[in-house]
Amino acid sequence: MNGFDEFAKDMDQVLRHFGTDLNEYVDAMGYTFLGEVRREILRQQLVDTRLMVNSFQRGGLSNVWDRTKTAIEVGSTVEYVKYVNEGHWTVNNKSFVPPTHFFDNAYRITERILDADLQKKFDDSIRKGFS
Repeated sequence: MNGFDEFAKDMDQVLRHFGTDLNEYVDAMGYTFLGEVRREILRQQLVDTRLMVNSFQRGGLSNVWDRTKTAIEVGSTVEYVKYVNEGHWTVNNKSFVPPTHFFDNAYRITERILDADLQKKFDDSIRKGFS
C-alpha cells in the first residue's frame, strides 16, 4: 500500500498545481483576448471615441469580465460595438456600412494562441506537480 499512498500524495499535489495554473491561464486568456480586440480596432483604424477601445480593457467603462472556475466571458456593453463588427444601415436605411469583423478576427487570433499554447501549459503544470 505504501506505493499507492505515494501515488495518491503525488496526484493531490498535481491537482493543486493544476487548479492554480488553470485559474491563472483562464485569466491570461481573457487579457490576451481583450488585447487582441484593442489591437484589431487600432489596426483597422476604426472610428472610435476611445469608448469602444476602452470598453475592451478589464475594469474599463462598459467592460464585461464574467469569470467562472474554468470559463471566462469578456466583451463590451457599448451598444454600437455590435454594429461596427457586424455592419449596419445608416439613419433612414440610406446605405449599408459593411462589417469590420474586428471582434471575430480577434477571437480567431486568440483561439490560435490558445490552441498553440494549451497543451504546453498543461504539460508544464503536470510536470510542476510532480516536482
